[in-house]
Amino acid sequence: MSTLPRAELSLASDGVLRSGSFDDIYFSPEDGLAESRYNFIDGNDLPARLRAREERPFQVGELGFGTGLNILALLQEHDESLGGPLEIWTVEGFPLTRAEFVAAQERTAQRWPEIAHDAERLAACYPEPRQGPVTLDLGEEVTLTIAFGPVLPALRAASFQADAWFLDGFAPSKNPDMWSMEVFAEVARLTAPGGTAATFSVAGGVRSALES
Repeated sequence: MSTLPRAELSLASDGVLRSGSFDDIYFSPEDGLAESRYNFIDGNDLPARLRAREERPFQVGELGFGTGLNILALLQEHDESLGGPLEIWTVEGFPLTRAEFVAAQERTAQRWPEIAHDAERLAACYPEPRQGPVTLDLGEEVTLTIAFGPVLPALRAASFQADAWFLDGFAPSKNPDMWSMEVFAEVARLTAPGGTAATFSVAGGVRSALES
């Protein structure tokens, strides 16, 4: 079993985590939760789509699990949309240890009390990372599969049809492997008809790759 690289975390005075591996922050120091909602929840029109879901589970794919903040924003929106089956798949190549992740959720709950319940249930079932996928039962017809390891092999081994994608790896200039044409080809393969993708990145290469 190959060893996963460490996230190499540092905590800034404003409470925002930084990855030493990529010299980048995990979320905006101003309001990371609002950023997640704007970029990924609203960017994929999820408030309307979750309410108008069909009988099959709504499936969300994510590149870059990080501290789980995007997933917490999704869980909050799912709760507010009165539930329904939800299946989430995400990949993380530089995972937080369980102790680091639990501490991050405690800080998240303090900073954003409105998602404290979801942060607590995510922390409760987050495992000590091991190479490969693990599926967590978050209750209320919600499952979360975290694929620990490099992004491209994880995508190639996956089998699902995402209705929406959260493309949230570290910046392309710092983490080019997450934004390669090979990765986008796998994202396309794993996208359901009519599926959407949202990203924070405004890099021209990312836009071109998504369009192609």
